[in-house]
Amino acid sequence: MAMSLLLLSDGKGQEQAVIDSLLKELSTAGEDSLKPLILLQLGNEYRYHHPDSAMMFFEEALDIAEQLGSISIQGNSRRYMGMVKESEGQYD
Repeated sequence: MAMSLLLLSDGKGQEQAVIDSLLKELSTAGEDSLKPLILLQLGNEYRYHHPDSAMMFFEEALDIAEQLGSISIQGNSRRYMGMVKESEGQYD
């Protein structure tokens, strides 16, 4: 039991470390294709536990991808947004 609690807390610490690292990268990213990719990664980190935050990151990634004309990043943004909506039971 103690071992599973240790593993669980260790995983959350690692998850937060990934989020912190991505937020740091985001703060220094320019307005190029790297920024929406970081936003997509952040959204994926938040997707299961904070879907509203994930949607915010995915929407921002989509906005930037549209400005850049990046079809693939637009598609990934929309796909991830759909996955969040599906997990919340929003099928329309």
